Order: sequence, then C-alpha cells, then structure tokens
Amino acid sequence: MKKICFFFLLGITFSIAASAQLVYKDVAGIFYNRCTGCHHVGGGAPFPMMNYSETYPYAASIMYDLNIGKMPPWAPDTAYTRFLHERIITTSEKNAILSWINSGAPAGDTTQTPAAPMYTSKYKLKGNPDLILKVPSFSSNGSATDAYNCFAIPTGLTTDRIIRAYEIVPSNPSIVHHIVVTVDTTGNTTHDTTGGCLGQQGQYTLDVYAPGGAPTVFPGQPPLKMGIRLKAGSKINMQVHYPPGTNGLIDSTEMRIYFYPQGETGIRPVLVATPLQNWFMFILANTTPTIHAQYPSGSSGLPIALSVFGAFPHGHLVTKSMVNYANNGTTTIPLIRINKWDFAWQGFYTFRNMVKISIK
Repeated sequence: MKKICFFFLLGITFSIAASAQLVYKDVAGIFYNRCTGCHHVGGGAPFPMMNYSETYPYAASIMYDLNIGKMPPWAPDTAYTRFLHERIITTSEKNAILSWINSGAPAGDTTQTPAAPMYTSKYKLKGNPDLILKVPSFSSNGSATDAYNCFAIPTGLTTDRIIRAYEIVPSNPSIVHHIVVTVDTTGNTTHDTTGGCLGQQGQYTLDVYAPGGAPTVFPGQPPLKMGIRLKAGSKINMQVHYPPGTNGLIDSTEMRIYFYPQGETGIRPVLVATPLQNWFMFILANTTPTIHAQYPSGSSGLPIALSVFGAFPHGHLVTKSMVNYANNGTTTIPLIRINKWDFAWQGFYTFRNMVKISIK
C-alpha cells in the first residue's frame, strides 16, 4: 500500500511534469552521444541513427537491446574499474529513451532537433601517418561458418622505430567481427587465407580491434612518454575474423601508424604480453567450473614493479564471466571484471590512469 500511495502523490504533486511527453528532439542528443559513433553510414553498425526517420523504424529493437543491456556494447563492469572510451549510457538517459519509445516514439517538431554530429572521415586520428599497412583487397570466405584469415604485411622498416599511436580501420566494418594484430619480428610469416587461421601469428600481440574500438595513443609529452618498439624487418600480422554470411563481400583493412621522431629520447617502453593464460581446461557437460591463472606461477611475486596500461581479456566461446586482479601482498588491485562475457563484443581496454603493481 505504501508504494501505491507514494505513486499517487507523485501523480498529483507533479502532474504537469509527469504528463509532459518526450519527442524526438528530447532524446536525439542521447542517440548522438551514445549511439551514432557506430550507427552512421560507414560506422559498422547494421543501420544508421542520425535522424528521426532512420531511428524510428528500429524503436522496438532499441528498447529490447536497452532492456537486456546489449546496447551500448560495453563488457567491463564500471563498478570494478573504469576505462577510456567507455560505451555506456546513464540510467536517466536510458529511461528517457524508453519513455519516448513507450509513448509511441513521437517525432514532434523535428526542425527543433539539435544538429547531428558530422562523420566526415573514417579515420579518428588526424594528420598523416608515418606508415600505412594495408590488407590486399579480400573477398570474405565466411559462408556457413566463421572464417579466420591471417595477413602478413611487411613493414619495410630498415631501422627500429618506436610507435607513438596507431589506428586500425577496416574498409568494410560491417563484415569484420574482430582483428587480432600481432608482430612477427623475424619477418617469416606468410598469408593464410584458408579461413582456418586460428593459431598465434608472430611473437607478441599488439592490439585487438572490434567495431567501435578507439585508436591507441600513448602519452607522448614529458613527464611521461611511452611507446612500443617495432623492429626493422618485422611484419604486422592481422588475423581478421569474418562471420558467417559475409561470403563474397570485400574488405581491405588498414593499420595507420604514427612514430616518434628518430633519435627521440626518454621514451618509456611499453611491452605487450599475455601473462595470464590457461590452455588446460577440462569442462564437464552441464557444468560451469571456475578456471584460474596466475603470473608469476610461483609465490615469489613480480621481479620488478609494473604499470599496466590496458587489458585484453579473452575467453572465446567457453567463458561466462571473468575477473582479473593483482595482489601486492597486502592489497588487491582490481584490473578488469566482465560479468557477462560476449564473444561478439570483446576488445582491448585502456585504463584511465596506468595501474601500478608493486613488487610483492
């Protein structure tokens, strides 16, 4: 009864505000800020949402995806750690959209709608890159099953260079599920376009691209300059995942790299590694076991202090949830927690501030 009375009082006291019906102009800014980064022509999403006529036909789908937390697609638990470039929506924004849709998604006076953002370039980083590596134009072989193709692209570098920033840009983002970028320092890897290239290419992983992913830009001004060394003669390997139903569609992914000037000093090296791995999982049918991994494997702790720049958790198709953390002997340091793993929306996540893990 208390709940009914309280609701009744709200209806009387705020009758004017409660009866105000939201129209498109009232929610357009939320769509611009939270959705159109992907939902524009060429942005990789299945349909654009740049205006009322583009958004209205998908109102039911938008409501469903908001209610189940599918959109915006952001896997990390923001109550555990925070990252840059988060694709999230606030409770008030979500409720405004749902209220608008429940009212029939009225257009109202669309001439009063705020100006939509302009997406004039497929590139997010400005300026001319120092090196552009491009996958040869490729016709997807993702027919009835997923296709994983590996492209080994020579850098052509004759001297070592240090990467300051980079951006991965598919020419057809609507057919690219994700891309794993690795570095082969020997330069010996070759293309594998059989659709079954599942193994590790190269010696270390550089990045993982997923639709909506942001470029990587390292701090580049004193007191902190950071970068990844790319050895002369290396190849960049891109494992591109094309999902079923993309057969015959064309893509030509490129990687745009920005280097520090040659001879630049005071650059703190960034090392890309996968310290937590477990390849010996024995899972009985109809069970959900908890799988652990630890680095270092013993109890001696880290040999040196580390600062963690980002995280790339991965569990392919067998994971339900995961949590990564560090412990310096006295304190548990949260790194990343994903409460509901979704293979379709994996990614590389950059911390807002580097996380220091001291020697145990």
